[in-house]
Amino acid sequence: MREEAVLNLEERTQTLQLEKKRIVEWSRLARSHGYNHCSEGWRGFGDKSCLGYHGYFALLDALDLVSSPRAHEEFYLKGLGYATAEREGNDRPSVLIAGLATPALAEIASRGVEKGTNIDIIDICETPLLVTQEAIPILKSEHDLRIKKLDVLNPEGLLELANNRRLYSGIVTDAFLTRFKNEEKDQVLENFSRILRAGFGCLITTWRIKDERTDERGYGTDRDRTFFLENALSAAEMLQIPLSVDEISAAYEYASTMQSHGGQTLKEIKTIVGRHFKDVRVESTWPYPVYDVVPRFYAKIQASV
Repeated sequence: MREEAVLNLEERTQTLQLEKKRIVEWSRLARSHGYNHCSEGWRGFGDKSCLGYHGYFALLDALDLVSSPRAHEEFYLKGLGYATAEREGNDRPSVLIAGLATPALAEIASRGVEKGTNIDIIDICETPLLVTQEAIPILKSEHDLRIKKLDVLNPEGLLELANNRRLYSGIVTDAFLTRFKNEEKDQVLENFSRILRAGFGCLITTWRIKDERTDERGYGTDRDRTFFLENALSAAEMLQIPLSVDEISAAYEYASTMQSHGGQTLKEIKTIVGRHFKDVRVESTWPYPVYDVVPRFYAKIQASV
C-alpha cells in the first residue's frame, strides 16, 4: 500500500509538472516571431508595448503567482453552463470571451459549453488571440470560433460582432473590469448589456475587492515585490522550470508595473453593475484569498439583462 501511494504521488507530481510546462509554453509562444504583436496592443501596462504582460503572464500563472481564470474555474464553468443551457429563445447559444491574458479562460470556456457552441474571442491586442488559437485547437475543431482584435470601448464594433450571432447568451471575462478606470467601467458594462440576449443573457466575471492595506495600484510594497520574486524562484525550482534572466526580470517588472483599478467594496461593485443589469448576483471569495503579488479577494458576479 505504501509503495502504491508513493507511485500515485509521483504520477500526480509528474502530471502537474507537465501541465505547468504546457502553460509556460503559452508564455514563450507569445514572445515568439509571428505571435508577438504587443507593440500594437494594450497601453495599460506600458506606453510602448504590453509584452511584459502578455509575454510573461502565463509563466507567472504556471508558478501560481498571479490571479488567473484558473483560480475561479468552477465559477466560470457553472456560469457558462447556465448561460448556454437549452431554453426557449436560446437556440444556438453564443458566448463572447472578452479580454485575454493567456488561453486559460478560452480553455475553460471550451469545457463549460456544449460542443458546437458559437464562441467569439476579442482582445485589444492580437498576441493572446493568436496564441489561444494555436494552443487550444479544440476551439476550432469543436466550436464555431471567431477571433477578432477589438476594443470593448467600441460599441459599434461590439454590436456588429454580436448581431452576427443574434446577440450573446453569455459574456465571460476574468477581472477584466479592473483594467479600466472608473469612468470607463460604466461604458464597458453598458456596451456588454446591449449585446446580450434579452431576458437571460448574462455577464460572468470577477472583480478585485477593495483592500485598505494596499495602495491604489493594488500590487503591494517593495517588500511584497521582493517576496514575489523569491516565490517565483522557489516555485520554478520546485517545478523544475528553468528561468532565463529575462523571465526573472519580467516577473519583477510585472509586480512593479501592473495596476488594478479595483478598489471597490462588494456593495459598491453590485451598485455599479446594477446600473446596467437587472438581476445582479455577487458573492465574495472570502475567506479564501487569491495570490497576485499580494493576497486579495474577488467578487464573483453573474448579472442578467
